[in-house]
This record gives sequence, C-alpha cells and structure tokens, in this order.
Amino acid sequence: MPDTSCLIAALLFVLSNAIEIAFTAKVYYDSNYNVGEWETMQADYLEQQWAFRGNMRSLLSGAAFLNAMAWFFFCAPILQVAWILSGGGKRSTGLHGFIAVMALGGTLIELLAKLMVLGREQAAAFLKGSFNLQNWISSSNGFDNIGLRVLEMAYMMTVGLTMWIDAFEWFAIFCIMLLIYSSLRGAPEQYFSPAWAAFGMVIGSLSLVTLSSSVLQIKNYTLFHDISLLISICNTIFFLPVWLIWLSIQLPKSQPQYSEENDTFL
Repeated sequence: MPDTSCLIAALLFVLSNAIEIAFTAKVYYDSNYNVGEWETMQADYLEQQWAFRGNMRSLLSGAAFLNAMAWFFFCAPILQVAWILSGGGKRSTGLHGFIAVMALGGTLIELLAKLMVLGREQAAAFLKGSFNLQNWISSSNGFDNIGLRVLEMAYMMTVGLTMWIDAFEWFAIFCIMLLIYSSLRGAPEQYFSPAWAAFGMVIGSLSLVTLSSSVLQIKNYTLFHDISLLISICNTIFFLPVWLIWLSIQLPKSQPQYSEENDTFL
C-alpha cells in the first residue's frame, strides 16, 4: 500500500502552490496591472489593488495553511528515507543527519513564514478597514491618501521579509535532493530506485535556479520573476508531487522489518 504521508504531501503541495501561482499570475499579468501607477503610488490604483487583495485574502490564507501542512507531511517520509539510507544510523550519520536537519528546519521555517503571512494579511485588513488613511494633513474636503501610500509601503516591506524567509524552502529542497542522491550512489544496497534519486536531483537543481532567480529579481524584476514563476509551476505542481508519489510506492517496501526472533530490524 502506498505511503499515506507522501500522497497527502503531494496533494497539499499541488493545491497550495496552484493557488499562490494563480494569484501571482493574476496580479502581474492582469490587464489592470500597471507598474508605473504602482511605483508612483497613484491612490485610485492602490485602492483597486487593496480591493483585489481583500477579495483574495481568505483564499491566500488558506493556501498558506495548506503549504505549511504540506511541509509537515513532507517531513515524515524524508526522515524515514534518511533513517533507511543510514542503515538505522550505522552509515554516514553526518550526511543523513543533515537530511533530517534540513527536513525539520524547512518545516519549521516554512511554518513560521506562513504564520507571518497570516498575521500580515489580518493586520493589513484591519488597518485598511478601520483607520483613517485618506486624510492626514489636508484641511479641505479633498483626500491626500498619505495613509494609503504608507500602508502600501509597509505591506511591501513585509512581503519582502516573508519572501526571503519563504525562499529557504527552495534551498532546503535542493539540499535534501542532493544528499539523498549522494547517499544512494554510495549505498551498499539499492533501497530506492536510482532513477527516482536522479529525478530528485532535477527537482533540486530547479529549486536552486528558483532561489537564484529570487535573488536576481533585485537586478531585473520582470525577467527573473517570470523565470521563477515558470520553474515554480513545473517544480511544485508537477515534478515534486510525482517524486512524492513515486516515493510512496517505494517506501513501504524499503522499510526494515522487525524480527522478534533476533530482536532486531532486518
């Protein structure tokens, strides 16, 4: 029977990342998106963007929760893989221990990042709906909308903060795939398919490219944002779920069986 944790993780990765990618594509490729009006903080345009964010807030919050849960279910089979490849802690304990550290670290950091996203969205909604953002210094009936512009700047700063924390996800996946591939190549027994490990290296390499694209967005946002988005679609909606489903088939067969006669795992 396939491993349940792998299947749940695959499903959650597909759902959460599909929602986040669809939202990103809607924001940046919609006909109403205008980077010029955004950079010059045009009040009407900002109001339009905040209305859109308000409509999508519940969906994005749900996607953040699903992604955190995906990492939770992803962590368990990775720990099992590390234990099996280490021969029960008898071979290359440092390498396999680092696999476990990256799995646990990725889960905790991703959970932290998603909790920060939830807090950011709730605080932004409260500020937008309850505070005076239209008239700060004008004594006439006109609106200066300084508060709205300040809120947008603060919001983008927190987006940047969570983006870099979230980027650790790609680094963790790269390290996990690289170490599994290295361990399997030197293993005395083929616990898992070499093709599966090689496929994992493809995913890891693409994760590293995505991480690099996130860094290079500072230099050319449009180009490297498009590259990052394209690779994210391939990696998180197709490749990683397939890798997890493949693992779910192999993992039950690779787990050691307990022998009551020898009081040990075989």
